[in-house]
Amino acid sequence: MNTEEPKAPSYSEGRLKLAEEVLTWREVDGEIVVLDRRSWMYMGVNGSGVLLWKEIIVGAPRPQLVERLCAAYEIDEEVARRDVDAFLEMLSSHNLLVEDGTA
Repeated sequence: MNTEEPKAPSYSEGRLKLAEEVLTWREVDGEIVVLDRRSWMYMGVNGSGVLLWKEIIVGAPRPQLVERLCAAYEIDEEVARRDVDAFLEMLSSHNLLVEDGTA
């Protein structure tokens, strides 16, 4: 059984960027609708994910995402950190996220 704390993702401090060259997205009724043109798979992002998506679009680094989530939802920094990491991991697992312009 592994009792170590999970390591922070490699995108912990760098500016974040979406893989815009393969994505088409729109905001519709408060939700972000994303189409990955490589696989023609689509997904919806709602709630706090919309706020995070918009921050990533402008190149916000992870610490700024945590700050914005804390301010917008008045939540504890640790909770915000976990939520941000989960969102970034979801984007990364679908190859939708790049750091500092590199794949």
